Amino acid sequence: MEVTAYMADVIGESDYAQTLRERREAALKEWNEAYVDPATGKTRSADGQKIIHSQASYATPLNFNCFNEANKAKAVQYLAELAANPSASGDGSKTFPAYTITTGFSGTPNILPALSRNGKTAEAFRMFTCTDFTSWLYPVTKGATSVWERWNGLEVAFGKNNQNNMNS
Repeated sequence: MEVTAYMADVIGESDYAQTLRERREAALKEWNEAYVDPATGKTRSADGQKIIHSQASYATPLNFNCFNEANKAKAVQYLAELAANPSASGDGSKTFPAYTITTGFSGTPNILPALSRNGKTAEAFRMFTCTDFTSWLYPVTKGATSVWERWNGLEVAFGKNNQNNMNS
């Protein structure tokens, strides 16, 4: 709605642009009420019962400008912290190397833009140049020339019965 409002202004549809800005403000307010814990600023489930403290839970909404001004600074800081220490994700029960990716398919492409656009370029660079499992350059250290469909593609490819149907 934010981008479409801008486009509507450019083509002279200022009334429609204003309608879209109003809708965006309402959606932004509702999104923050539903998905941001007011006490901690951490992301949470829609029912408010569970804190969802993960790289993707901050990267995706930051990339799509979903946090209001009151919550954005904390979201940026949490994402930067989770980039540096992904083991702090969730309940902290899993261990990951620093600057590795702990997201799934939909969250991964949002991490670097969210960090970079919000002034965390050092963290974005460290993530981009990391070679540990799971990172963008990990497959390169194993001889890959592109990103694998699975982070553990090499192990799966040479696992039981040489099942490599998920590798390019």
